[in-house]
Amino acid sequence: MAQKSRQNKLFAAEDFTVIYESYINANFQAFDFDTIRTAMVDYVRNNYPENYNDWVESAEFVSLLDVVAQFGHNLAYRVDMNARNNFLSTSQRQESVHKLAEFLGYQPRRNVPAYGEMKVISIKTNESVIGSDGTSLGGRDINYEISNNVNNLDDFITVLNSVLQNSNHYGSPKKSVVINNIKTEFYDINNTPNQIKFDTLGAVSGTSSSFNIISSDYDNDLKTFTEKSPNPEGSFGMYFKDDGKGINSVNTGFFFGVKQGTLQYQDFNITDPVDSTSLDVDANNVNNTDIWVQNVNTTGNIIKEWTKVKDVNSNVIYNNLATGQRDIFSIKTRKDNQISVLFPDSTFGNLPKDAIRVWYRTSANSTYILRPDDLPTKKVQINYTGIDGNVYTAVFVIQIKQSISNASSNESLDEIRENAPRNYASQDRMITAQDYNTMLGNSNGSVLKIKSINRTFSGHSRYSKFIDPTGTYTNLYLTGKDAELEWKENVLESSTSSTENAKQIFEKYVKNILKNDEFVNLYYTRYRKHFVNLAVTAGHFDGTVALGNTTETVQAASTYTWNTNSSTASNILNGYFTDASNVIKRVGSTVVDYTQYITPGALIKFRKPDGTLQWAKVVSTVGHGLGIEGTGSNAGQPTGKKADGTGAVVLDAGIITGSTIEIIYPALSKTFSEREKELIISMIDSKRQFSLKYKPATKEWQVDFQPAIESVSGDYPTDFYPANDSWIVFFDWTSISYNIYLRTLGFEFKSATVSLGNIRNELEIGNYTKKAKRDVITMLGATGANITNTGTFFVYGYNVSGSDNNYKLTLVDSNADSRPDNPDVFREVVGITAGDTNSSLKATASVPVNFQWEHIATDNQVVDPSFTNIIDVFALSKSYDTEYKNYLNDSILTEPTPPTSFQLGSQFSSITSKKAISDTVVYKPVKYKPMFGTHAESHLKARFRIIKLFGSNITDSDLKSKTVSAIKSFFDTGNWEFGETFYFTELAAYVHKELAGVLSSFVIVPQGAGSVFGDMFEYTPNTDELIIPDVDIDDIDIITNITDANIKAGS
Repeated sequence: MAQKSRQNKLFAAEDFTVIYESYINANFQAFDFDTIRTAMVDYVRNNYPENYNDWVESAEFVSLLDVVAQFGHNLAYRVDMNARNNFLSTSQRQESVHKLAEFLGYQPRRNVPAYGEMKVISIKTNESVIGSDGTSLGGRDINYEISNNVNNLDDFITVLNSVLQNSNHYGSPKKSVVINNIKTEFYDINNTPNQIKFDTLGAVSGTSSSFNIISSDYDNDLKTFTEKSPNPEGSFGMYFKDDGKGINSVNTGFFFGVKQGTLQYQDFNITDPVDSTSLDVDANNVNNTDIWVQNVNTTGNIIKEWTKVKDVNSNVIYNNLATGQRDIFSIKTRKDNQISVLFPDSTFGNLPKDAIRVWYRTSANSTYILRPDDLPTKKVQINYTGIDGNVYTAVFVIQIKQSISNASSNESLDEIRENAPRNYASQDRMITAQDYNTMLGNSNGSVLKIKSINRTFSGHSRYSKFIDPTGTYTNLYLTGKDAELEWKENVLESSTSSTENAKQIFEKYVKNILKNDEFVNLYYTRYRKHFVNLAVTAGHFDGTVALGNTTETVQAASTYTWNTNSSTASNILNGYFTDASNVIKRVGSTVVDYTQYITPGALIKFRKPDGTLQWAKVVSTVGHGLGIEGTGSNAGQPTGKKADGTGAVVLDAGIITGSTIEIIYPALSKTFSEREKELIISMIDSKRQFSLKYKPATKEWQVDFQPAIESVSGDYPTDFYPANDSWIVFFDWTSISYNIYLRTLGFEFKSATVSLGNIRNELEIGNYTKKAKRDVITMLGATGANITNTGTFFVYGYNVSGSDNNYKLTLVDSNADSRPDNPDVFREVVGITAGDTNSSLKATASVPVNFQWEHIATDNQVVDPSFTNIIDVFALSKSYDTEYKNYLNDSILTEPTPPTSFQLGSQFSSITSKKAISDTVVYKPVKYKPMFGTHAESHLKARFRIIKLFGSNITDSDLKSKTVSAIKSFFDTGNWEFGETFYFTELAAYVHKELAGVLSSFVIVPQGAGSVFGDMFEYTPNTDELIIPDVDIDDIDIITNITDANIKAGS
């Protein structure tokens, strides 16, 4: 021990005391260059004041300290960065974040491509295919949607069948399924080899990009469309959809799938198989969905397909594969969306060997909406083998009919840091609402915000009909006997911005202004006196006036009779008219008698031979209703028929032969012609007051250059044409912008016995009829012991300014052709006589009316009655968010619509298998509810009045800008839940906090008609709505003090 102590004292450089003292004097909080340098200088000065006292910057010792400080700074940075990259919450390097996420069993999401469909517009082949008329169709473009040739559709199918496989002609599909309530059939083309996809160009956010027309199939597991695995010898797939709305519908016809990106492949040759083989694909932006792995031979034909799983190094049960399925692979995401293809070890799967081909698609790494203009009409040229064995070429002309909004960028590092722990907590299954929020929110990048709600109930027997008393998921039938009907004259107002030009105002405010249910009510109800006057002027009615009203007595000389090919059948839609002398009658604008109003779109009220009445709409007329000329003894005489023997006039309802015309309601034009459009734009550009009237006789919109307008809120005229005050749209120039007013007529239904709050102006397609369905209220009467239907209305909402039991009705249009089935239904229900001409209709029905309400479920979702949990998933999509904000900024003119429930479900289809078997998931798209600005509904419009703090030197414009920024920051989507109530006091407190020192007072002044100060202090949107502020500096007024005048509503 003496030797050890002696040597420690004699030979040790420093003993413990010296070491301890040196550490006490060291500054361990110094990490960067400046603090390390300062710490070393202080240390030398304190410990060696005599030895080192030359602190001139040019001194060698000072330079040495700088070098040491720089080294220490770099070392500290590296140590700190390495430490931070060991924890997911602080990691910054992409590789570290990905590895830590994988450690938690989470796979970061790469970019998702735009995936949609393009409808076949026409087809052409160089094969000599014989058409319906016996001539060759080779070399001719055969259109699908629009053609004057009655044989067109047959010829289109004939050409298409020549291209399809012989066993797979139209009507004999490979697969037939129902997707989103639409019957869908899948067909394969008899194409020659090596036609895997077809390349074309389009635009992504204004930049030229590649697109692939893809081979389509149906995924039986995901229950949706999918792309076939690339196969040089495979057949190219397309599909047919029929939504029951006719060939011009965007969801009826033949379709090809389309994806954004470029499909390519990389080959690998593995001679010595080893466990856990990894193949790197170094292409950037490989998308998240399109990767296939195959064994191929020397010619590129497929020998074996590998199956993609989440994790290759786990058992087959975990991967949910059939026993014996060992050809599996998984994907690892690397930097810049490059990938590595991972194969299992020999315990969990087969080892890859020989020629391995990896197919992948690179796509744009961004979130965007693909509009029809971004991918205009394209041609696809496909070589196929004809029935004679020769090779021919078919050319398909295709178009996008609906915008595609499912593209998204890759998951950001912040999103991975947030989502990976949540995914780990959910254990890769969805049980609780939080699990649904986590799993669905992480599944693709197209959702900005999501909220899931468990709606649990005790369950129902499998053998009893499921009934949802709220009417959300099943239809309801409600009855009552206290209905009251009343019409309301409603003037809708919209205000333009001072920065918008005439064309923008027309496109945004005027172009679609007439597509309003209540405007249709107005036309067919309040123009009726004018329709009667037209009949009198044309000699159809005798013009006798009784009790102040024109009697509607048809004159014998003006008796026009409907004729069909059958004297008894009532379901024939075509025929012709004869006059009182039984001569085939010319109709349309070329005659001067009453039949001049029989034009496409006109409504005709027929009196049938049994005395009952029936309405029908004119669909089309050929040869002015005369048809082709006769032959033989009838040469030169009209036949009333077309060449195929059908009638020259087509109606939308079957009218029995012998029925006569009672009255004609001329067609309503709800669009403006090019001449009318140019005239309206020029009037807007002139910045003057004017109005628009409608002339039914000629279907023209007329401009009144000097309208006699005393008040836009005054009573409507008795006769809407040609009275001076019979305007429909009124443009009021305010010296800086326009206030635009539209006259409408609302039918209101009141009942104390029924109350439904989930009324939406949406359509549901019936499962069997495939026709549009809406909520229907039927008024009931009695004839003897029988209950009769006295009138039917559509329900499309409720009056937000009235009670909850005050519902809006509109005329029924059962075939969705924009023409009501019975335009006189309101008059008939309230008991107005046939001769009355409008003046006394401004009242409720004299006594309460019995009624039946058929409520259509707001969610088109089938719920299994044996399930015990319903999960409502509310989702706000990123593309809708971007589009709506562009709409508020006036970058786009048409208000965007959120994705449908089916579209949301399709986006989440890849992970729905992770839900509990007892759960039914109902997807509900969330839409924005704008407040305050010009895009808000009238009762939600407001202005903000602010007072600048005395002594503040901030400019007015800067104060307005800061106020707008604070308001928008307050309404950030991250701060709000769907359906959450807005309180102005909360907003005011936040704005005062953000603008402390420059703002004294902040008040909100409602601008809606009939509103009062305080109406905007609180507002609660629907559960599927999220408030968004529509506000700019023009909505902010700076005042000096608060008075009754400047906080008066509407000021």
